[in-house]
Amino acid sequence: MLAEIADGRGSWIAALLWMLLVAPIYIVYIAEAQAVPNPGTRLRLEFRDRPGRQPATLRLVKGDSIGVWLLGRDAMIAFNQLARLEVRRGERGSAGTGAVIGLVAGVLLGAVAGAVSAEGTELTPQTLAAIGAIQGGLFGAGAGAVIGLCVRTDRWEVWRRGWSPSNSAPVQFGIRLRL
Repeated sequence: MLAEIADGRGSWIAALLWMLLVAPIYIVYIAEAQAVPNPGTRLRLEFRDRPGRQPATLRLVKGDSIGVWLLGRDAMIAFNQLARLEVRRGERGSAGTGAVIGLVAGVLLGAVAGAVSAEGTELTPQTLAAIGAIQGGLFGAGAGAVIGLCVRTDRWEVWRRGWSPSNSAPVQFGIRLRL
């Protein structure tokens, strides 16, 4: 599609749709990925010479190093000392995970409850187990999604290697969609 637009063979509608739908999403994604974190942002540092991640708080970015609050004291750390640097970019909910867990639990419990309650009815235990599984699955998925929305976890993003203040500027615009 882009080749047709560049060669002039594509319609102006295709070019307009690309500019209105695809380009803004791409620009916002790149801008957010390269945005410089503010002082006070939580970090997770993984050093080249020792295993594990160390929690830290960003104080300043200066040249090819960062100033952080690490292990109860201020420290300046060069980027080349780090194997990995993660930045906290807010929180996220777990509605999808909660819905799946609730669905599985609801199907199992509903099927058992339906099969056990078959005595004294004209329906077979298999039919009642299927009805119970459907009802239990729907209820469990809904309850799990609500509970998953309430459970908030940190959203971590790897700070791109090779980043330095000279090749990245903070971006003050963007769109964030969130469930």
